[in-house]
Amino acid sequence: MEVRNLLQNFILLIENQFDCKLKRLRSDNGKELFLTDFYDTKGILHETTCIETPQQNGIVERKHQHLLDVSRSLLFQSKIPNIFWSFVMKHVVHLINRLPTPFLKLKSPYEMVFNMKPDLSILKVFGCLAFASTLTTGRTKLAPRASKCIFLGYKTGTKGYVLFNLSSKSISIFRNVVFHETIFPYVSVSKKDTKSPLEVPQSISVDADSENLVAKKLYMSYANCSSDHISFCHSIFAYIEPSSFKQASQHDCWRQAMMTELQALERNQTWTLMKLLLGKHTIGCKWVYRIKHKANDSIKRYKARLVAKGFTQQEGVDYFETFSPVAKFTTVRFLIALASTQNWFLHQLDVDNAFLHGDLEEEVYMRPPQGLHLPQPNLVFKL
Repeated sequence: MEVRNLLQNFILLIENQFDCKLKRLRSDNGKELFLTDFYDTKGILHETTCIETPQQNGIVERKHQHLLDVSRSLLFQSKIPNIFWSFVMKHVVHLINRLPTPFLKLKSPYEMVFNMKPDLSILKVFGCLAFASTLTTGRTKLAPRASKCIFLGYKTGTKGYVLFNLSSKSISIFRNVVFHETIFPYVSVSKKDTKSPLEVPQSISVDADSENLVAKKLYMSYANCSSDHISFCHSIFAYIEPSSFKQASQHDCWRQAMMTELQALERNQTWTLMKLLLGKHTIGCKWVYRIKHKANDSIKRYKARLVAKGFTQQEGVDYFETFSPVAKFTTVRFLIALASTQNWFLHQLDVDNAFLHGDLEEEVYMRPPQGLHLPQPNLVFKL
């Protein structure tokens, strides 16, 4: 019922605050989103995706992944326990809504809605150390004037900060706060724990009642979670990239990506079509699909790569050595630092299908990929 009430209240909030009507709502088949009577009253069309077809609602699924990626980064930086995941997600939404994006002509969603630029000076680093001024009521002259806390975000509708008090283990809203944005209390705690020596007892005593002790669970059962929580977890972990040729061939974008890859392979004369010679060994191949994103999280292109199953080759028979020239990060950082000190200009270039420009000394025969129709059967590719 919580999701139903939240969704209805959100739709009413949009209508009242922004003077606009919701005409169409698209969702998965979660039962908590089927508000038929409410939709009929508002004249809203409810569209649902097919089962196990998240790509039909790809924009929302990708945004879920974006929110989760940024949330993981904040959790990794602050080392805050995962029990604060809801505060992390809310803080990430607060940040993204105030960052400019090319989709809105370098304006932020906040600016598009309220016609004013957001105040970025109040933004603080999530999970950092914060000292909140204590209230004068009940405070003695020698008592501390501030409490040691952790910053968890902002409170909607209140000009204050959400803080977690490390002493009382409580969450409260404070206005007068001093932040130390480069210090993360949980990071220092974890480092202190790793450096502490391990005390090994000289003897072990077993109590008679130890058999009745219940071991702590290392997992969380879905039986203890609400249906709304389970639906949310399932939605944010949905994958859009196809894992097989059958899935990819159903979409024009992936068919075009595979066609581009095959044209590049033929243009570089990667293979020669021929019949397999007697006594020769063939290897298979597989399509690998990836969605390339820009720095602002928008889709750059759909990439399909045809890769040979090299793990089926035998050393000394199909190949004799392996080598891949890759620059070390130390070298790249050194060149960037040198260019910075000398005021040099750096130029970057990208060679499409660079790995196809090499020449093979061994004879490698590969079976045709899925989706490629050959003029005759029993033909293979000599790479």
